[in-house]
Amino acid sequence: THIVLQSLAAAGRVRGFLAVARPEVFTTADLALVNVGVALVSLAMERSIGTDTARRELRSALLALLADGIPAERLPVAGVGWDELLAGPVRVLVADGPAADLLALVEQVEESDASEGWRGAALFEGRVVILQPAAALPQPPVPAPGTTTGAIAWGISDVVPVTALGDGLRQGR
Repeated sequence: THIVLQSLAAAGRVRGFLAVARPEVFTTADLALVNVGVALVSLAMERSIGTDTARRELRSALLALLADGIPAERLPVAGVGWDELLAGPVRVLVADGPAADLLALVEQVEESDASEGWRGAALFEGRVVILQPAAALPQPPVPAPGTTTGAIAWGISDVVPVTALGDGLRQGR
């Protein structure tokens, strides 16, 4: 039997442990799934101001796993509201610019109205990655009133299947 033990820590405070056992050796993908599970449990335990930050970190981790080719069906995408988005092909938009502008962009996309096109956003490798369903117009979001995002440079991919999200990221960069 092989066991993985992870601490459940929110804001640096250990609140418990998660143990996972199985008869086979854990693969790298299995360990990544355990880490996502730990992030979800920690997120559920944390019901304070840090929840938005934890959710963003979880989205970033999920995006990295999807880009590495792990199928969406094996990941808790519904936990971050991406289940509908990842049900079909997507377009990948990559934004690069000053950190404050990128954070404002993530917040704007997270708070966007469904009529603007269902989108998901995550910080990834110092950039913002926005996923759009293939049917959405291939254009960056319009800046919210009172914000400045003129310093942001954009890259937009062709439509790619979710299984080829890594290819879409490379195109968008």
